[in-house]
Amino acid sequence: MVAILMFSFPPTVWGDNEVYYISTGAGFLFYNDNIDEKTCLDYAFDGEFSFGRYLYENMALELVAGYIHDGHKRSAIRAYSLGLAAVWNYPLSQKTRLFAGGGIAYYYSEFDGYIKGIRTVDDDNRLGTNIFAGAEFDFGSRLFGRFQCGYRFIKNLRFDHKTLDPSGFSIIMKAGFRF
Repeated sequence: MVAILMFSFPPTVWGDNEVYYISTGAGFLFYNDNIDEKTCLDYAFDGEFSFGRYLYENMALELVAGYIHDGHKRSAIRAYSLGLAAVWNYPLSQKTRLFAGGGIAYYYSEFDGYIKGIRTVDDDNRLGTNIFAGAEFDFGSRLFGRFQCGYRFIKNLRFDHKTLDPSGFSIIMKAGFRF
């Protein structure tokens, strides 16, 4: 299904008609729930790698692989994700665009630490969603940078019958290349 969507539409895109792009970036995830009271975790590293295809000049689909890691104060949580996102662009100038989007992702998570003082080592997986917005800046015809803010909805991860909600706000700086 993803391959059909990403490769079947005729593209109408920016610049020299580059249809595809890759981007990678890193930032932080700030939890929204009281996860810090349960585990002593406070914020996480948030990294992404994206492969995108412009469907139209102002719309693209992205296949996104992600990694979240928080390892503070005797506890650690790691999450690996694979998802699909739709991105809409709004041009401000020839080299600057605003964008917004949303998507769905599969999260595989591992926890090793203490939840409410009880030692817990377990893993879980969940389907999650995310929304995001930001600004994109061109550094030539093919290179670009992105500043992206968003919210990840990763609800009810269960580790040894204890529930954590690592949903939260994400801030990521990305660099990319169109081809």
